[in-house]
This record gives sequence, structure tokens and C-alpha cells, in this order.
Amino acid sequence: MAPDHRKPPPRVLVIIISIAFTLLAIPGGAVVALFIISLILRI
Repeated sequence: MAPDHRKPPPRVLVIIISIAFTLLAIPGGAVVALFIISLILRI
């Protein structure tokens, strides 16, 4: 599996930011945030 060096579209950044703000409003969102971060690192 060769890593893709293409830059991610701005939409991805907007989605990540929106998810981050949503997690801030959700109790225990830190656990979900860690899970999402692990998924992002695997990509």
C-alpha cells in the first residue's frame, strides 16, 4: 500500500474542524476524538 502524497481537499479540513467543535460540545468527546485521530493516522 503506497502512501498517497496528494494534498487533501479543503473539504476534509472543514469536516475535521466541524467534528472537533462538535466533540467539544459532547461530554466524553475526548474518547471519540482519540478514535477519530487514530483513524486519520491510519489513512
